[in-house]
Amino acid sequence: MKATAVSPRQLTVARLLSVALTALALLAAFPDAAKADVTYTEEAYRALAEAGSDVPAPGTVINNSNWKIYRKYLTIGYQAFHQKSLPFYFGDGTEFNMVVTNYVPVPMPKIFVQHTEQYAGRVRLEPSSHGGWLAANYVAGLPFPKPSGPMAGVEIAYDALYRFSPYAYESWVDTHSIDRYRNESSTLFNSYFYRVMHLSDPDLGYPLNLPIAKGYWLLNRYEVVNPEQSKYTTQVVNFPDRQDTLPENYVFLPSLRRSIRLSNAAHCAPILGTEFINDDSFPVKFQIPFFDVKLLGKKTILAVDHVRQLNAKEGKTFPINEMYTHGDPLPGFMKPEYAKWEPMPVYVIDAKPLPSLGGYCYSHRVFYINADSYNILADEAYDVSGRLWKFNVYNWRISSLNDGEPFISTADYYGGIYDVQNAHMNMTGSWHGAPARIDKELDAGRLNAGVYGFPGSLSQVMR
Repeated sequence: MKATAVSPRQLTVARLLSVALTALALLAAFPDAAKADVTYTEEAYRALAEAGSDVPAPGTVINNSNWKIYRKYLTIGYQAFHQKSLPFYFGDGTEFNMVVTNYVPVPMPKIFVQHTEQYAGRVRLEPSSHGGWLAANYVAGLPFPKPSGPMAGVEIAYDALYRFSPYAYESWVDTHSIDRYRNESSTLFNSYFYRVMHLSDPDLGYPLNLPIAKGYWLLNRYEVVNPEQSKYTTQVVNFPDRQDTLPENYVFLPSLRRSIRLSNAAHCAPILGTEFINDDSFPVKFQIPFFDVKLLGKKTILAVDHVRQLNAKEGKTFPINEMYTHGDPLPGFMKPEYAKWEPMPVYVIDAKPLPSLGGYCYSHRVFYINADSYNILADEAYDVSGRLWKFNVYNWRISSLNDGEPFISTADYYGGIYDVQNAHMNMTGSWHGAPARIDKELDAGRLNAGVYGFPGSLSQVMR
């Protein structure tokens, strides 16, 4: 058969047509890709409700039919979910209702308040060689109990970093990963957090700084329990007391039967295959001296501080399968029977990476920080072009110290992290609703941070 000659013009037209048809096919297969982008603007955050303004009355139900009336009390991420401008969005069912209740602040433990009064006056902001700021002379308690002035954003960030936490707590965490097709898989892991410096813990009578600290103030450990193919994968992160020294990150890989040390610059590497990145290991989710931190305002936002407690008298547990919505259009939203929404005073701060950090995954990361407890309630992360990439929600549950004092524990929360560009997410919560174990509640061996908090312990995994 004689071949037919094709001119360069015909070839170009054919290629363009092929590209166009491919694009249409992709949009048909992935309609979420056609959704409008949400981009970073300071104006959007400054338009949120001012702190001290009138708030929705208890019993108010916010849903798709009336959300615009209350939009100034919603995070930017939730506003976008109501606008249906992202792959995830609120449905019309009652499971997506936000039911408003009164705000009940959770006081900080008495010893933490005493240490704040005793030591806060010593703390000073000093410039770091990386372009940001250090909280020099920090001892214990809140470093800046009354943030103010042009550096208020940095002061609030350090308050969130050093907010109260006990010496040790353990939490069994159930994380469900959901892809763009809404396929769902579960990973169960055990997390341990050891605060070994700047302690204000009444339970154990420990000194402010433990001899085992070795220049590190915080030690984190994550152990995969399920699924079987990932079992024994273990990550240990050690945070130097020097605030502008990068954390040390080690992972035990069962396939190699040995541990490896990750690059100190692996800020954006995922934690154990989830949407969370290594910087999420920080209590404040970023390393402050490497960022330009700005206060965008003190606002009133609806958030959750009192997730329904497990009640043994009910004879049941609360697996996250039951507590969250699943499938389209919005997986991972906590149902109203488990959480009510409180109008809380929050600081809204923007963390922008400085050039000294080198390449970084986000151009802005905006945090909503409770102005009473300094716990993070939500954050939005924007990619290098300023488009919304991830929206992270924290629904807190009240924990208790061994002496009965209530507090909000970093380990006792239910939440979701949404990758709105790739249309997948993780929903996370305590396994079967079990509360975090605090200090003396841990097994004697696991209470020893000098063993389990450091990378040397990884040699004992699978032994």
